[in-house]
This record gives sequence, structure tokens and C-alpha cells, in this order.
Amino acid sequence: MVVMARRAAPPLLLVAMLSFFAGRAVRYHLGGSETPVAAITGGYNLHPVDVFKAVLDALNRDYVDKITDQKKLTYGAVDNMVGSLNDPYSRFLTPQQRKFLDEAEAGRFHGLGAVLLLKPAVHNGMKHFRLVVVATVPGGPARAAGIKPGDIITRIDDGYFLQLPTESDQDLPDRDSLQGLIPLPGRGDAVPRLIEYKEAMQILSRDGAKVKLTLLRAGSPKPVETEVTLGPVTVQPVESRMLSDTIGYVHVNGLMKGCGEELHKALVGLRDEGARSLVIDLRDSIGGSLDEMVASAGQFTRGTLGYVQRRGARRQALVASGEPVFTGRVVVLMNGATVGASELLASALESRLLARSVGDTTFGDGRDQTVFPLADGSAIELTTGKLLTASGKEFNGTGLAPDVRVTAPDQQLAKAVAMLNSPA
Repeated sequence: MVVMARRAAPPLLLVAMLSFFAGRAVRYHLGGSETPVAAITGGYNLHPVDVFKAVLDALNRDYVDKITDQKKLTYGAVDNMVGSLNDPYSRFLTPQQRKFLDEAEAGRFHGLGAVLLLKPAVHNGMKHFRLVVVATVPGGPARAAGIKPGDIITRIDDGYFLQLPTESDQDLPDRDSLQGLIPLPGRGDAVPRLIEYKEAMQILSRDGAKVKLTLLRAGSPKPVETEVTLGPVTVQPVESRMLSDTIGYVHVNGLMKGCGEELHKALVGLRDEGARSLVIDLRDSIGGSLDEMVASAGQFTRGTLGYVQRRGARRQALVASGEPVFTGRVVVLMNGATVGASELLASALESRLLARSVGDTTFGDGRDQTVFPLADGSAIELTTGKLLTASGKEFNGTGLAPDVRVTAPDQQLAKAVAMLNSPA
């Protein structure tokens, strides 16, 4: 899973920490340094805090065995508190998970090396979430094992994935109701072992472990099975080359730390090699930091790139300033694995540069995420707003459509080059 910190949008995970980074636009709350626990209660009705303290006192005073791990109690309570929001993209992060998130922001991912998100679904009236592969990172275990964007993970080793909404009033499923909801092997009386999102992420984050996955894949008549050796991978934010004497190519893998600076260097190099037009490839671009999105777009244009709409506040404009490095013609490539802040970057280049876009509809992750660090090294990550394009359009859940739809991946780049070779 791919997890990115401080981005504008997930769920996600890039296995597993990739998933925390996954696509979302994430930022850190810096209203001080770390956030003391006491500060979180300021200005709120304290009755829930009184209830929490009463329960904690009862546990410490009357539980049959002496409780020695206070951190476990606290983390469990906070985890369930955030989980009660029924928002799979708001979560509590342990110090280790926060560390992975920080590393992902710098382009180092652990575990599966894929962006995983929870997608709501309904089967025979039962609401649940599917664990969907949004994108895989170059050089990562997922891509090496043949895992593809759009795959649905149904089984991890001997556990079948099933995530129901928190505080769901649905009855726990029996084997008959599970048939069709998840692919079960044969029939029998026993309900198989079920695993939820948290356990799945723990399993898929273990560097060095071998994991067997069962996947549902569009167009495949039966589930796909594969074995993956999990491990760390470092991803460069930008790759570039010349496609011809006058056409340059830049692929943005993700809006990780330093992406804007790396893109600047790449564009200067391509310009010096004679590039007069450019293909900007945002396919399989896993999103990331809104600050890096602004810095990257600022290499091409100035002005308003989009907005963040937060509760009780007017829209916050995302504005690029400074002197653009590249002013030639541009075609943007996008697909269903263009996620979060990368979607906003594609839209910004289209609206500000009048760039043309080619490919397929983007993923549709238009959430703004904020990480609130806590003093012990843990954190909470919350959905705090919506991303809007420069025209004010929301794209969460719907994605952004290209100007020219080309669904075959091996034809998209050729189409972009043909457009740049044709008269403007």
C-alpha cells in the first residue's frame, strides 16, 4: 500500500504505509508543535471526557488483573473514537505508522508497494467496503507480482477480507450470506476466518514477509492468486527523457517531498536538450502533498490552481506564483490510477495552460486530509475538507474526464505525441 503524509486526499495504503499516503492530499496541522491531548478537549462539551475518565478509573481500580499497559488502553480508545466516524480515511496512527507516513512523504514505502483504498459496496442489502488496488509504485513488490490497478483483494493468506461499517446495525454474516460477498472455497458449515482493514494493513506492512493474495480482476473469469514478498521501495518523484528532437516527456510518480524541485530540474534539462513541447504523464501518479502540487504546477503557470473547502470556512485558494520554467505546448496523460492531488494537478494544467488531456477518467479522490501530531509520536489523520478544481468543480467519487478518451494504455502516449506533432 502506498501511504503518503501531508497530502490532499485515503485511504489509503501503499502497502501498507503506501495506503496511508495513497492518493490523498495530506498536510500536517502546525498550530504549534505537537498537540497535547488536553488541548484537544478545549471548547468542547466535556461530558464524554468525564465518561472516559470514569471507565479508565474503574479499569485501573477494579479489573481483576493489574493493568500495566496504559498506552494500549489509550490507543484502543482513541482508535475506536476516530473509527466511530465511519470514515475509512480518518484514522489513528501509532508512532510506527506515523513514521511510515513520514517516510512515504519522502518517497520510501513499506510492504506491498501499492495504493489501497476502501470502496463502499452493497451486496444483497449488506453494506460493506472492498479493498481496492488504486495504483502500484514502480519497482515495488505489487507491480513485480503482477498486481494491477482496479484489482480487489478478497483474501490475504488464510483470511477473507470483510470490512463492515463501524457501529453497523447489520447482523454478523453467516456462511450463506457470505456467499457472493466474498469468494469462498466450496460449501460447508464453518464460517471462514475474516479479517478487517486494520489487520490487513498490519499484514501487508511487514517488510520481508511472503503473503498469498487472492484478487478479483475485471475481465478474469475466476479469482487471480499470487504470492508477494513484501519489502521497502524508494520511488523517485519525477522521471524524464526526450521522445524526439523537440518533444520532452516527464512522468510524475507522486507528489512527494521535493517533487516541485525535481520537476524544475527535469524541465530545465529537457528545455536545454531542445524540447519545445511536452508530455506530462500523470498516469499511476499516487497523489501526495498539496504544497508539492502547487510547486509542480508553478513550473508551468501562475495563478489559482484550485481550492480547498473546509467546514465553516470560505474556500482557500491554491495559488502558484513565481516564474514558469516551461511555456511550450503540453499534453497531460491521466488514467484511473491518477489520484488525489495528482488529479488536481492535471486539472490545473488544463485550466491554466489550456493543456489537452488524453487517457481515461481519474480515480476521483477529492478529499483534503490533515495529520494532527500528538506528543508521544502518534497522530490522528482526519478528513478536513474537499478539493475543488479552479472552476469550483468537486471530483470526489466521480473523477475528472480527459479531453480525448483513449482507454488502451499502449496507445495513450502515441496519441499525445500525435497531438503535439499536429498544428496547434
